[in-house]
Amino acid sequence: MNPTLQVTRASGKKDAPGKPGIVPMSMIEEGASHIIQSNDDLELYTRTLFALTAKNDPTEAEVAAINLLSLLIDRYESEHYPVPDASPLEMLRYLIEQHGLQQEDFTVVLGCRGSTTRLILSGVRNLTIAHINALVGRFHVPASVFRGLFLHREPAEKCT
Repeated sequence: MNPTLQVTRASGKKDAPGKPGIVPMSMIEEGASHIIQSNDDLELYTRTLFALTAKNDPTEAEVAAINLLSLLIDRYESEHYPVPDASPLEMLRYLIEQHGLQQEDFTVVLGCRGSTTRLILSGVRNLTIAHINALVGRFHVPASVFRGLFLHREPAEKCT
């Protein structure tokens, strides 16, 4: 014998036991999250997720919402913004191209001389922590994008 599920909604109403589909439909009717259909939805869900994750002591319901929103956001971004399978150096070159930067612009972003920029873009020289921080700020991507191009800690002013 299958146990029946009876759910009490936020409104205090109870869903009828043994009626498949009633619980999810009721949840959606009361405003539960839907699959993300647009960038506007993505923005709203992302803002909500950030607000929930900023809480020091989220409730059990908030943790469940964090998990659900994370899954929905991940699904939408995976389908609409796939991350190319590329090396960190290829990703760096791609970001530079997509942002319409010239080598001189990129040199300004890194705060280094042109010769250092050429060495980095040719794969001869690795990025420092200061470089990666500058790139994360400029391109708004996680630092992990540049994993593999990092070699050592070096102050920005020693970039030559």
